[in-house]
Amino acid sequence: MKPTIGYSILFYAANIIFGVLAVASILPILFSPMFFDAPDSIHNIPLIIMVIGLLFYPFIYAACLAVSIVFRNKDKAKIAALIAVIPLFDLILVTSLFFSLD
Repeated sequence: MKPTIGYSILFYAANIIFGVLAVASILPILFSPMFFDAPDSIHNIPLIIMVIGLLFYPFIYAACLAVSIVFRNKDKAKIAALIAVIPLFDLILVTSLFFSLD
């Protein structure tokens, strides 16, 4: 069964975009200890969840990339495209928590 062009475009676009963001996330990861400079910031649960999401994003992306490539090679383009989009949920979590911090 031949993969449809829409799922192929989604597969490649998601992996390229999320790969670039994984490389770009190195800078915020390096500065993440500075998030805890303020007093009582260790008790700020949204901040802790945001930093954990930020730290695990490259690993989530790498795992989703590997699994989506396996499914892509088995001619399951729809499943591969859906797995390739999973890092989006981590980005939504980190971004929403970033903008909700006071």
